[in-house]
Formats: sequence, structure tokens, C-alpha cells
Amino acid sequence: GEDFSSGTQQPEFSAADEVIKSFGATINPNPVSQYFVANVTSADNNTPVMMRVLSAAGRMVATQKLVANSQQRIQSDRWQQGVYFVEFTQGRERTVIKVVKL
Repeated sequence: GEDFSSGTQQPEFSAADEVIKSFGATINPNPVSQYFVANVTSADNNTPVMMRVLSAAGRMVATQKLVANSQQRIQSDRWQQGVYFVEFTQGRERTVIKVVKL
């Protein structure tokens, strides 16, 4: 029988796959009251990160440009109580975190 194992190579992951895996964000504390700290992690240090805050009804409450791999304090004391969706985008990457405002 022929041996097929010698010529097979594992497919390599492209750089794009690596970026996708490493993009993420956290918000602390959650639920939020006066302010929260947004922390965005990314393999891409150069592309700015845009943060948008949407109310449950879809109304935009805030937008802010953030720097990847840094912590940013965001004021939320003027938000009304309820559920909000905080969207972080960087290039083609996107993640959304649901937060509750007390």
C-alpha cells in the first residue's frame, strides 16, 4: 500500500485568522452606574477602535474613539436606567457587550 501521510501538511492559519481570534473587549463593572472601564484587546495596535453605545431601543447614546490594548474610563452617570449595547469595532472586527445601567 502507498503511504499518503508523508506528503500531507497541516493548513496554515492566515494572519487574518489570528487577528480575529485576538480581538475582544471587556467592561467593568457591569452593571454600570457612574462610569465603567472599557478594555479592548487586539493584535492590531494601529487601527483605531470605535465604541458605540446603543440603548435597547436602538438610540445612539455615545460614540468614542478608543486605542487598542488600553483601558478607557467612560462616563455613564447621565444614562437612563436600562439595558445598553456597547459595540466595539476595529476594521472588520466587531464585538458587542450588553450592559445594564442601574
